Amino acid sequence: MVQLENLALSPQTLGVTDYPSKAPLDEVIEILKSCQGAIVLGYPQLEVQAGVLKGNKLAKPLILATE
Repeated sequence: MVQLENLALSPQTLGVTDYPSKAPLDEVIEILKSCQGAIVLGYPQLEVQAGVLKGNKLAKPLILATE
């Protein structure tokens, strides 16, 4: 975030600078309404080691990011 601040940008991060009063995605939409641009990061939160996806067995673990 320091890199963004060095560019005179003010980062807003859900759960860090902004706290949701409703569903997280609704809060993201509200934050975006006041922004002129966005960098969206999805960090890995869930790893599925085995399973079936659309009728096919997973060949390797599936890593899913945040919403």
